[in-house]
Amino acid sequence: WHKILDRRLGPVIGKFDADLLRIAHNQAITHIFPLHDFHYAGIRATQVHWIPDLQHFKLPECFPASERNHRSRVYHRALNSKRPTLVSSQNAKFHLQEFHPNHRSQVSVVPFISDIEDEIRQLTPDRELEILSRHELTTEGKVKPFLYIPNQFWKHKNHIVVVKALAELRSNGAVMPHIVCTGAMS
Repeated sequence: WHKILDRRLGPVIGKFDADLLRIAHNQAITHIFPLHDFHYAGIRATQVHWIPDLQHFKLPECFPASERNHRSRVYHRALNSKRPTLVSSQNAKFHLQEFHPNHRSQVSVVPFISDIEDEIRQLTPDRELEILSRHELTTEGKVKPFLYIPNQFWKHKNHIVVVKALAELRSNGAVMPHIVCTGAMS
């Protein structure tokens, strides 16, 4: 197995210093991830870029000019390096080809996953009904129709499409589902 230094978890976030060199060397770190807008000179470990999406190109109205410029600059540098780049979907990889067709970086798709195995193992029909009841999603012991939307509440996630779909359901006389949203507000 490769040893990976995940910069989100350690005390070395965003700074280059002798401690990072020592840690990478002493712990035989083989990869550093995620790498955003800089790289660590002097470290032999493979440094892996991460590009979550290219929404600033697809939906520029959702991002201030400063954010669009910053993302463009960082992504351009990453894609023109010889370091590997990870994206989280085939769609993001397609957008990279669309907006950066001649990039040098090797791009791989690693989709997000939810690790909920322990919670699923503990879920019984009674526990499920208890949770749904607590959130007022049951009537007389039966589950009400509901639509689960886990997206963040960001403009480019386009929650308005849900409102429009509900309006269409209502105009067709369909049973209206409850909407359950769990995304962070910021």
